[in-house]
Amino acid sequence: MLRPLVAAAAAALTSPAIAQDSPLTTASQSTKLSVEFRSELKYSDQGLKKEDGADAPDKLTTLELQRVRVKMVGNVTPETEYKVRLNMLEPTKGVVDYASMTRWFSAFGLGIGRQKVLQGGWDQADEGYRTHIIGAFKDNFAFSNYEDMISLHVKAAGKVTLQILNDVTTADDGEWNKTAHPTWVIGWQGDFGGLNPLVQLGSYDNNKSNWLDLGFKTDIVGIKTNLDYMMHNRVHKAAKVSDGKAAEVKDTATSITVRAAYEIKDTATPWLYVSTYDNKQGDDDKVAPASKDVKFNSVTADASGKKTYHFDDNAMFYGLGADVPLGKNWTPYLAFVAKSGKFQKSPTDPDKTEAKTETHVKLGVYGEL
Repeated sequence: MLRPLVAAAAAALTSPAIAQDSPLTTASQSTKLSVEFRSELKYSDQGLKKEDGADAPDKLTTLELQRVRVKMVGNVTPETEYKVRLNMLEPTKGVVDYASMTRWFSAFGLGIGRQKVLQGGWDQADEGYRTHIIGAFKDNFAFSNYEDMISLHVKAAGKVTLQILNDVTTADDGEWNKTAHPTWVIGWQGDFGGLNPLVQLGSYDNNKSNWLDLGFKTDIVGIKTNLDYMMHNRVHKAAKVSDGKAAEVKDTATSITVRAAYEIKDTATPWLYVSTYDNKQGDDDKVAPASKDVKFNSVTADASGKKTYHFDDNAMFYGLGADVPLGKNWTPYLAFVAKSGKFQKSPTDPDKTEAKTETHVKLGVYGEL
């Protein structure tokens, strides 16, 4: 559905009227090529796999190369910028993380390609190879990190962005939308000299479901903080008891995230992170089966009985550590991170619950060459 729109936008970017002022060429005027990497030694207590009446799970200590990504950013003309990032470590998930071009007309910009969706507040906006932990909300996004889209930008005390992207359908994660068509996301990232407010609003599944993110970030005299509040309304389809017709049952998930760091110049940057997540299920006795606010995370099992624990209801993610920059491109770090929540006892016994916590200790290094 987006292909005709993308084609029209591409035609606009390369129209003769534009070409008369700044003709597009096949060679970039400027290009910055870099490589992101991250590798670590990680200890895990395997706490999610701990079962009552069973032997404690084996502790794991592993060496992991976690990230190798090639980035290219630059300008084709002074008015046209591009961004490309390639995933060199997990090509089975798609080599192209993102690839987009944006044509600026003074304070207005038109972008096409694969770009980061405006969801998850500052915590998701700043996620990258330096990130040691991110909250449970990320596992419950409506969309992937990056989606094919058209974006419109306006520079206004920062930047206002409207994104037009493909809606979810019943073939993937939707419940109401059966056919392919676009939906929208709008956001504003403010810039007031070290003070950065943020607002994000998105709609999906035939405008039945939506999310709202409110954030605030500061970077003043070495003290870096961000605070995010996220609310995600997910409307499920259920059947009325009276006549069997479709009815709406709304779940409301909320998340609060705080990230703080203090840069001790030429020494280290200690940091602290806390993120909560809670999903209040809709409760409507007029639909069958009636939904109730059970307040615990789900568990699934494959054919062999191997369990997977999903942080989709309640969670507390927290961590602390320090990054120690040794030159521009080499930053060792030490991090302690943990995630905890209340889970259903088993896939076949959803009324009994148990609390679980899993902890990790990470010693590694990241950089950008």
